[in-house]
Amino acid sequence: MKTNAQNLFFRAVFLAIILLVLSCKSNKKPSCSQFKTGNFLYTFTVAGKTYSFSINRNDSIQTEINMETGDTSRLAIKWTDPCTYELNFLESDFLLPDSLQKIREKMTIRTKITETASQYYLFKTDSDKSNLALNDTIWVKE
Repeated sequence: MKTNAQNLFFRAVFLAIILLVLSCKSNKKPSCSQFKTGNFLYTFTVAGKTYSFSINRNDSIQTEINMETGDTSRLAIKWTDPCTYELNFLESDFLLPDSLQKIREKMTIRTKITETASQYYLFKTDSDKSNLALNDTIWVKE
């Protein structure tokens, strides 16, 4: 027969185990799949001027809108693995000189999501037409 001290000890241990299990709930980072569709915000600064783009992404098309000018571009999006996608130009009302327009029409932009959180992801982007790479953040738009 157990004594009151033993019962109290077992209850305390049981309570400690329950609290430990509850406090160790999963802090699993969001997967890249949550960024395959939705509305996002991309903001960057060049030479002291800030540019913001609203991005709407569905399973096959990404639409980017310059929030200052309203210029819109549509790109085909293709996911090549769970955290990597490619963008190819479809159309835009932002006009470029013919030489740059031809490059834009043939360019493939590759983006690798390198880290995720519930409200943003970090990425690295490059293209098949340039040696430059960009590391930045895209935010989930609420």
